[in-house]
Amino acid sequence: MMISISEEDAQLERDEVKLLLDRRVDALVLASAQTPACKDLFRATEEHKVPYVLIDRKIAGLKANYVGVNDATVGQIATEHLIACGPLLAHIGGPKIGSAIGRMEGYRRASRPSISIDGSFVVYFC
Repeated sequence: MMISISEEDAQLERDEVKLLLDRRVDALVLASAQTPACKDLFRATEEHKVPYVLIDRKIAGLKANYVGVNDATVGQIATEHLIACGPLLAHIGGPKIGSAIGRMEGYRRASRPSISIDGSFVVYFC
């Protein structure tokens, strides 16, 4: 088993996948940076006939094996639970990360008229 981390850097992700393919790995398990160039990267992976599975993050327009959750539903369930625990809520996520976008959608869906989303409690990183 080999592990590589790209820190949401699309170029580093491409370089790391190329390195792994050059080392003739049997398969790849990836939580991709989700950039538009990723589709080409995974098509190249398919040309090498190396199986891969995406975890946590789907890539729009790419038919691939995927293991993950419905992020909007998870965000909604978590927010509903936190509302029941107390009135102050915050959301921390990345504006370009698919799983964080879905969870923010769930956060918004769970908000009730009596609990408005305070923009100062929504924090984005990356």
